[in-house]
Amino acid sequence: MAAPRIAAHVLVADLACLGHEVAAAVRSGADRVHVDVMELGSSDVTVAPLVCRALKRVTRAPLEVHLLVEPSERLVAAFADSGADLVAFHPEASGDVRRTGAAVKAHGCQVGLALAAGTPLDVLDGLLGQLDLVLVTGATPGIAGERPVPSALRWIRALRERLSAEGRQIAISVDGGVDAANAAELIAAGADTLVVESAQCRPTGGAETIAAIKRAWRERAAPQRRHPPAGRRRARPLPS
Repeated sequence: MAAPRIAAHVLVADLACLGHEVAAAVRSGADRVHVDVMELGSSDVTVAPLVCRALKRVTRAPLEVHLLVEPSERLVAAFADSGADLVAFHPEASGDVRRTGAAVKAHGCQVGLALAAGTPLDVLDGLLGQLDLVLVTGATPGIAGERPVPSALRWIRALRERLSAEGRQIAISVDGGVDAANAAELIAAGADTLVVESAQCRPTGGAETIAAIKRAWRERAAPQRRHPPAGRRRARPLPS
């Protein structure tokens, strides 16, 4: 079992020194950089492609872009050309999910499908062969500090069971309220990528937070040591 990947969420970073915060998060142990792109008006978005291009100059960590715009396909090319390694989008924000996924692939990026926890899993019918990642929004996207809804764990477990049953090597990423206190539960349910608010990845405590999350994984992955029953001694091998 591979170690969980930690993605630093830059939406809650200090935008005045964004490059420094991202570099600090990666030094603290973050494996990826996660960017939410939301609409501000008829044409503006919260994070422009130029920002992503600038981030690629300060880190070699993979950059994943989560599009919360409609229609999503109109921004795929711009963010792919700005250095995105993965582009995730919501099916309800896409006129044609297969076409949008094909556009992401055509621009050399991995494909992610973003789903709110609790979404009927039949939305994935016919799409799994196109996906590299399912991004689970366990809380309201873009709202810092919210906790995952209680039903999210059951839903993630059901998603992992379906992917395993179909032999799909698709990552499950959880975005929303992830911290050291609930990381073990999310990993046990089947998540292998955890999106952590960048504030938790800062030098003051960031390394400890990420270390705690990865320690939770190691404790789950470690094989249980078997001990002989109390009061019984191991049998010695017979002499040859």
